[in-house]
Amino acid sequence: MRISLQGIRFAYGGREVLKDLDLEIEPGEILALLGPNGCGKTTVLRHIAGVLTPASGTVYLDFQELTALRPRILARLLGVVEQDRRPGFAFTVQELVEFGRLPYVGRLGRAGPADRAAVARAMDLTGVVPLAGRPIDALSGGERQRVFLAMALAQEPQVLLLDEPTAHLDVQHQLEFLGLVRRRAREGVTVVMALHDVNLAAAFADRIGLMGWGAVLAVGRPGEVLTPQRLKEAFGVRCAVGTSPATGTTYVHFLPPTPVRRREGRVLVIGGGGAAAQLLPPLAQQHEVCLGVVAPLDSDYEVASHLGIEVITDAPFSPVSEGALIRVREELERSDEVIIAPVWVGPGNLPVVAALEASAVPAKVTIVDPEGIADRDFTGGEAARLLRSLIVGGARVASAQEVLAQRGTSD
Repeated sequence: MRISLQGIRFAYGGREVLKDLDLEIEPGEILALLGPNGCGKTTVLRHIAGVLTPASGTVYLDFQELTALRPRILARLLGVVEQDRRPGFAFTVQELVEFGRLPYVGRLGRAGPADRAAVARAMDLTGVVPLAGRPIDALSGGERQRVFLAMALAQEPQVLLLDEPTAHLDVQHQLEFLGLVRRRAREGVTVVMALHDVNLAAAFADRIGLMGWGAVLAVGRPGEVLTPQRLKEAFGVRCAVGTSPATGTTYVHFLPPTPVRRREGRVLVIGGGGAAAQLLPPLAQQHEVCLGVVAPLDSDYEVASHLGIEVITDAPFSPVSEGALIRVREELERSDEVIIAPVWVGPGNLPVVAALEASAVPAKVTIVDPEGIADRDFTGGEAARLLRSLIVGGARVASAQEVLAQRGTSD
């Protein structure tokens, strides 16, 4: 079932929570809503469920206005699992799951073979059969959550709306729960879920809707949406983003807050081919850093992107362009320090070293491991000559360990 929210505006007591929100959810996909507390994730789910009415805008289910559908029809179409839901009575697990069939049999109706089969199937899928006779208030939070998923599945809905469904589950049951949800999606059920766990969303969602305050900042596949820049915009924190070699899924590692910098200033790092990878993280903790000139496929580029470092990029496997060299010269003017990592130098990137030798103030240049340049110089000795010229002019020579030790980060 396709879900469409168009121009949704909503406020709680004068505080606007959704501001002209537009969102499209495709049939049979899992869309995870991510964002900080209070950004509107649950409010979006409640609008889709018909619990809240927007101040303006429209919610559509398969191109029908939600408000035009009778409650009984909606109850058959939509299965909802709320966060930390507690029934008012001590119903047994069996009784609660059977409530999922009320849209079909009514309060006074009698369950038929199809209803009993749907209940049994839902309980089996969620692993709550052993809990059938226990009262719901005697269960753990994780057990209750699986029971409410069973009740939602017993409805045989076309849409599942999940609000923090893994909040009370241990790791094993989180994976089992979302694995089950994914199987339902592969069978055609449309799933919209609000989550706090970014990595669970990345592992199980087809698309992610990253929300800010009342708006969707980005919608797309996990690898497209979960970038350091966007996550910092949404959550206000630094992070590294990568791809798991085991699963191929995007993962996010949140970094501790940047400590008070013992040094101020901007550092230009000349890297490439992984030569600067060891230097970039500690430098980024204490300085504003720019990396150049590297291609988007370069390993140093990946590290810099993870850390939110500005990068001067150029096309891969081609000589450095004049545009990139202009950026390098501009950075030389802006930067308080230049660190030349132990890069391999060939005809393609030699102009960068030449620009440094011609324009940089040698006293603010540190050359890492210049002794090894003989093994890294593929320019017939020209790169080594340019580095020697910088050293003669007053450039500092250091190992990578010395550069880090100077900043108290050698460990």
